[in-house]
Amino acid sequence: MASSIEIKNLTKEFGDTTVLNDISFNIKQNEFVVFLGPSGCGKSTLLRMIAGLESLSDGEIWMDGHRLDTLAPGERGISMVFQSYALYPHMTVEGNMTFGLKNIGTPPNEIATRIKDAARILEIEHLLDRKPAELSGGQRQRVAIGRAIVRQPSAFLFDEPLSNLDAALRSRTRIELADLHNRVNATMIYVTHDQIEAMTLADRIVILNQSHIEQIGSPIEIYRYPASKFVARFVGSPAMNILPVDKLDRNDPFATVHINQVKPITSTIETAKLPDDSQFEMGIRAEDIYITEDEAKAHASGEVQFIERLGDRTLVHVLLENKHTIIVETSSKQEVENQQRVSINFDFENMHLFDSKEKAYQGGHHD
Repeated sequence: MASSIEIKNLTKEFGDTTVLNDISFNIKQNEFVVFLGPSGCGKSTLLRMIAGLESLSDGEIWMDGHRLDTLAPGERGISMVFQSYALYPHMTVEGNMTFGLKNIGTPPNEIATRIKDAARILEIEHLLDRKPAELSGGQRQRVAIGRAIVRQPSAFLFDEPLSNLDAALRSRTRIELADLHNRVNATMIYVTHDQIEAMTLADRIVILNQSHIEQIGSPIEIYRYPASKFVARFVGSPAMNILPVDKLDRNDPFATVHINQVKPITSTIETAKLPDDSQFEMGIRAEDIYITEDEAKAHASGEVQFIERLGDRTLVHVLLENKHTIIVETSSKQEVENQQRVSINFDFENMHLFDSKEKAYQGGHHD
């Protein structure tokens, strides 16, 4: 049975350092939520507090209407999968998976059924008699997940479980985890600093930064409508291009942006939504900038400094006339060379503005 989890005004302090500061949010039943953020943002600490491995300085954690943070870890109905797998090296795969069940007195026939079901789901039936040293990193990860599955928890907690795997195996295991979530009726909370894992796995992402929540939303919401400059730069590869705004015309209904040696751009951002601020920056993603042959109608021009040919797409680093470098995403079929002069157009409908407090504003129908 999947569970809902509520975090209420949670704070965690280590001495004089506040790791998490008065954060609150809800996780729905059967939801896959990813905690995403840079190293030191508190995401793993938050996960460990939900698991009961870390104490709270203040606040409460609730599950299905019952107080969770007052319970011992073993009483919470939660299973945790660690980055290091934490398998017993002297036990077989089956021994690792049955150990916890035997400790709580689960009947042998029930244990056998659970092991069989978990091994089938994870496709590790042929590994049950092997020991961890005989397994690959991906196989060990499956065993660690299997050990969590057999406990039939209300929630799974994953602490950077793919970070020890190579790139190809990470990609495959991501797909397996997404498929597992579809087949296992459980809430899943997943910690990572890898935005690709977050974007591909999550129903919703909780972005943490400097002890607070920057934004909560679906992957597409966070990518298209970042709440702050931090989110805009942290989510997306390459990072969003940021250019200083010299002047902002507060026209009715949409603001016009003036940038040094760039033609004025009328945005789709409503002037009425912008604060009375004199300092703004413009943000735009690489896929929303185009190299054009029409110099007369181009917004800007510059010189190609570096080219990243990635196969399906090409990232072109362009030094603009105003001495700011931007990254432009083009088709791999588009011909471009280093030191080439190019003309640039911006897709004004996908422009972002950031005020002096780094809050983000976008056009369109998003509030």
